[in-house]
Amino acid sequence: MSQQIVDLMETVWQSLSALCDDFTPAQWAASTECPGWSVQDQISHLVGSECRLLGRPAPAHEPADTSHVRNDVGRSNEALVDYRRQFSGAQVLAEFRAVTAERQSVLRAMTAADFAAETDNPLGRGPLYPPFTPIPSSPRSPSLLFLFFFLRELHLRLRS
Repeated sequence: MSQQIVDLMETVWQSLSALCDDFTPAQWAASTECPGWSVQDQISHLVGSECRLLGRPAPAHEPADTSHVRNDVGRSNEALVDYRRQFSGAQVLAEFRAVTAERQSVLRAMTAADFAAETDNPLGRGPLYPPFTPIPSSPRSPSLLFLFFFLRELHLRLRS
């Protein structure tokens, strides 16, 4: 993974953080196109994903409503999101800032060999961070993970 992608992720994380800085409770509670998820839930999802990548244990939590969940990955994500519904948007944002700062440190310390190491990941068995692989059609394209974060930010900007 090139440090350029890490730089881009940091830019998007900082932009998301700044975007959410002045959200009102109504903005945090606004619904999104993700069934059952609010704007706060979107940030909670990012927090939960980054915590998972840091190797933190998932909270022992079972959501009451999973009627909108379609698969095992969705169930796992829903538990991470639903757990954070007990907190305010500002508290979730503070956790987002802390966890992304920690992830930046981890990513900056990784070597090319670290990124190439084979392990279990959300896409199956393969390199530790396959979503960082450039989009095959254009080697100059941003990584899929960067694109994921960018689209989340765009979605939240449209909701605010």
